[in-house]
Amino acid sequence: MYCLDANVIIDIFRGDAMLKKKFVALQAEQATFTITPIVLSELYRGAFLAHNALTTLTMIEDFLRGFELLLFDKISCIYFGEIHAKLQKEGKTTQTLDLMTASIVIAHRNILITRNEKHFEHIPDLQYEVW
Repeated sequence: MYCLDANVIIDIFRGDAMLKKKFVALQAEQATFTITPIVLSELYRGAFLAHNALTTLTMIEDFLRGFELLLFDKISCIYFGEIHAKLQKEGKTTQTLDLMTASIVIAHRNILITRNEKHFEHIPDLQYEVW
């Protein structure tokens, strides 16, 4: 299962042809796509700040049909705490929302699709691809 990061979805919305082609090809192969509540919150935040909020909200709803919303469950919370402590002890920091997203992805054994490798490269056990 592939979990899309907000930056990937936003770039698809902006018309990135290569990105959309990869997404459509995986859909044709019956790949399963997911999203975290953190990413969905980021998308809604952006939509409500947009000049054309209604159009953006509709785009989000249409795009995410068929996506599974992963839960930020207890296992995700345990991963978050453990990884945060490990990174802090190593002097490596990452943004809280990115670490929450990564924790959910790890807990649900998904592959994160992102365009921000720098935000995720130090997170142990996270499987991710940079598109």
